[in-house]
Amino acid sequence: MLHSIVYDPQGIIVVKFQGPLILAEVRQVMAEVGRLALEHKCFRLLSNTLGMELKLSMAEVYHLPGIFAERVSGLGLEVHKSKRAVIVSPDDQILQFFETVSRNRAQDVTLLHDDESARHWLLAT
Repeated sequence: MLHSIVYDPQGIIVVKFQGPLILAEVRQVMAEVGRLALEHKCFRLLSNTLGMELKLSMAEVYHLPGIFAERVSGLGLEVHKSKRAVIVSPDDQILQFFETVSRNRAQDVTLLHDDESARHWLLAT
């Protein structure tokens, strides 16, 4: 799996995934994103999954919002201050499940289908 993580001066942390994604890499990405969030005091995250092949079970996807909340709170940040846009293909049902689980845990996560819409949603008040 390849991923890139950059801080966009608009105030967005941008993650782009390519290839197969396993849970160990998800944890690594979360740690890197957490460091950038602290460094830039940035709570907007854009994840582009269009080139990704998700290698997580349904149970692992179910636990992702909890893992994210633990990582964020472990850094002294509040998970409910973060706003996350995820770019997905329209037929990606497992990430739709992720969105539902995240929202059920009061996390601000929205699935979108292109970069422009995702950035617009993130920067809207």
